[in-house]
Amino acid sequence: MDSALVLQQVTNAVREIDLECRSLVNGIECGLINVRKEFRALAHEQTGKKLTEETLIAWLVRQKLNRQLSNIEWEKPYPRNQRRKCDLVFPLGKSNFLWLELKLAWKAWFECIKGPIVSNPSFLSYLHGLNKTHSFRHDFEKLSGSHIPSTDSRAICLIGFESLKSPMESDVRKIVSQHPDWSLANETAWIDRRCNAFQIHVWNWLMRQESAAVSSFDL
Repeated sequence: MDSALVLQQVTNAVREIDLECRSLVNGIECGLINVRKEFRALAHEQTGKKLTEETLIAWLVRQKLNRQLSNIEWEKPYPRNQRRKCDLVFPLGKSNFLWLELKLAWKAWFECIKGPIVSNPSFLSYLHGLNKTHSFRHDFEKLSGSHIPSTDSRAICLIGFESLKSPMESDVRKIVSQHPDWSLANETAWIDRRCNAFQIHVWNWLMRQESAAVSSFDL
């Protein structure tokens, strides 16, 4: 299957998960921003793990897409480094795979209890990873240098929470521009049904195959 098509299916699954976050908090559906409130107990029951938002959404995406794609791997160890794990690995054919890292970013969102959150002081540091080891920027570096076979594809999915008045597009573009070996595969945004001043924005990037071949060779 084509990598870009798989990534579009990932986005579609994320949107379905958002709609399934229906538990009421103060009379308001919790939505994707509160995905742990909706699904963490179920995931813990089935996996024995207390998952973060990112690993939980990846687990839910796998549950959904296993209906169309078989043998999707979740939290798969990287080659030559078993301590580092990739969120999702999709089979593309008999011997080719798509390695996908999924990342969340919170710039602004609607909170059921506190009301609108219009500014997140840790948003940029989380994207850039200046004081972190697991950031959006780090995922580009991790996928570019993880001994993944050159015949496989590598992708990053970013799920962003933002306000219509202050989108995160320019912030995201600054980081992606530092990684010219990657290109945008698809992009989708939808209004948060709980408050139309906010939206959920999903981007998917693919590493160019010729760049992946050079990266694997260099390693």
